[in-house]
Amino acid sequence: MSIRSIIIIACLLPVVGWSQFSLRTIQEIPLVKDAFRVDELGYFTFFDQDMIEKYDTSNVLLFRQSLKSTGRIENIDVSNPMKPLVFFEAQQSVLFLDNTLTPYQASQQLSSLGVSYGTEICYSNQPDRFWVYDQDNSRLLLFKNDGRKHLETENLMGLLDIQSPVQLLEKNNLLYLVDEFHGIFIFDMYGTFVDFIDLPEVQWIQAGENNLYFVKDKKLWSFNRKTAQFFSTDEVPVTSPYFQYSKNRFYLIQDKTIRICEIIKSKK
Repeated sequence: MSIRSIIIIACLLPVVGWSQFSLRTIQEIPLVKDAFRVDELGYFTFFDQDMIEKYDTSNVLLFRQSLKSTGRIENIDVSNPMKPLVFFEAQQSVLFLDNTLTPYQASQQLSSLGVSYGTEICYSNQPDRFWVYDQDNSRLLLFKNDGRKHLETENLMGLLDIQSPVQLLEKNNLLYLVDEFHGIFIFDMYGTFVDFIDLPEVQWIQAGENNLYFVKDKKLWSFNRKTAQFFSTDEVPVTSPYFQYSKNRFYLIQDKTIRICEIIKSKK
């Protein structure tokens, strides 16, 4: 029996409570590119295949950067708003920008870091470090921003049956790996497996202090890791799973609009 099977059995034992929470819309802004991120300062970073734009909290364009010569943008992590991290999966490279979207240096090739084929990246909560999931070798690697390897966790497919990772996210010194076939695998800041949440078909999560948030069936859901309770709301239907959560606000996509909401109450 694998480690993941043991964790699933343990997770099914408690009676899970289901309830709802309510949202209040406080602002709506246009979705100007295919995807977006919100940093801790409240600034928006919009991006599509090769273009990045940064807007302030009043939705005023501050900076624009074309990365056509670098490749197609797969993901951007703005956990460090002063140094966004850009991932180009097809080119297998990462690029660090400054807060004006200007590249710090030439892009780093993952192959030069010893990565066979990286599919997911994210910043670590540890200063100047980032995670990479190496799909070919089923391993997590933590690098310093200068490219030096800090640690490695191997054989994740064999130990945990991880098959199709779609997101890496570190929050409050916990690393979340989302597998759309199985659910959410949780590791500590050293890459040690600590927990599993059985949530197949989830493609994207955001994390608070105790709660994980995700979209499923056009509803926003919350899962409390301490109580193992799920909460949902259908008051603000969403059309994309790729929302953002920052400082108790949700940034939900409805077609070509971003609806900014806050929780106003909870009820059982």
